[in-house]
Amino acid sequence: MDCCDIISFIDKRRGQVIEKISIFIDDSGVFHSNHNYFVYAGFCFISDEDKISAKKRYRSLNTKIKQSKGIEGELKASKIERKHKDALFKVLKGEISFSVTVELSSIQSSIMMDKKSRQRFKDYALKRVVKNLFKKLIEQEIISKNDDIELFVNIDQQGFATNGLYGLGDGILEELKYGITNFNYGTYYPPILEGKFMVHTKSCVSENDYLIQAADILANRIWNSYEKQKSKLRRIPNHIFLYLP
Repeated sequence: MDCCDIISFIDKRRGQVIEKISIFIDDSGVFHSNHNYFVYAGFCFISDEDKISAKKRYRSLNTKIKQSKGIEGELKASKIERKHKDALFKVLKGEISFSVTVELSSIQSSIMMDKKSRQRFKDYALKRVVKNLFKKLIEQEIISKNDDIELFVNIDQQGFATNGLYGLGDGILEELKYGITNFNYGTYYPPILEGKFMVHTKSCVSENDYLIQAADILANRIWNSYEKQKSKLRRIPNHIFLYLP
């Protein structure tokens, strides 16, 4: 089965359209002080039709490349030729996409030295970029802040333990629906959604999910753009960028 199929359906009891939005996320780089950058990147699909079309297009080229090169299994961005990475990237270039890049040398050493603190910062980075994504969707009137929305967060299983995913989902819900208070600075960040909002998280096996594989290609491209100082790799339409800290 596909990871969290998206459909918009009519809730007959209320006559209210419920938007089901799905995002597919993978990472690139290592969150460690010996490295320069860490990236999360992914794609966002508002409709089932767009998601199915994207999957079919990506799978078609993916299969052709594997057949031409005699490759079995997943085409990982870190292991394939640049021309093939570029070709796979172009398949979904026009879709809504997003990324958050962390400059690791600017992160406090107390965070980098503690495993749980590193994971909390990674969660923070994801929450920030998802919030920015939704702000852009509202700004462009793709969705309304008053819509009833279910968000499906699909992420490569290597990036998260199951209990960590639950915490991420709760964090996104709080950030977007209820707002958060920074007690250190006494600052309140208000919510951006006013309708019903539910978040579902799922850990996906990338080998079995073409849209997670597409997110891998995108994340690797963003990572390389900073690591190799090639800003042209970041010329991506419909893309929401975030750079931390």
